[in-house]
Amino acid sequence: MTTRDGLRKGRAAQRDADRAAPVEAGPSLPERLLAAREHDPFSILGHHRDGDGWRLRVFRPGAEAVWLLSTGEPLPMQSVEGTGVFELRTPAEPALPYRVRVQDAARRE
Repeated sequence: MTTRDGLRKGRAAQRDADRAAPVEAGPSLPERLLAAREHDPFSILGHHRDGDGWRLRVFRPGAEAVWLLSTGEPLPMQSVEGTGVFELRTPAEPALPYRVRVQDAARRE
């Protein structure tokens, strides 16, 4: 294995770990997303495998509530306190295409 191959495998392992890791509350993630300084925002956002299920994350700063609109009833997403990130864990992959409904502090959708 060359050094280059080892670096690629290391980066791939880190991406997989980032996708499965919980979003930490704090200023670093939203600041990086808002400032467009997150190298790979879609390694965190969107839908990804999470153990036996799926995790869907969206970045909606200023939102009070977010729901997943896929099939059936809208599913409420949980706010990752103070980050502008909302996430939902589901046992099945969300049907594509999915949409989200966003409500702001003034209760506008």
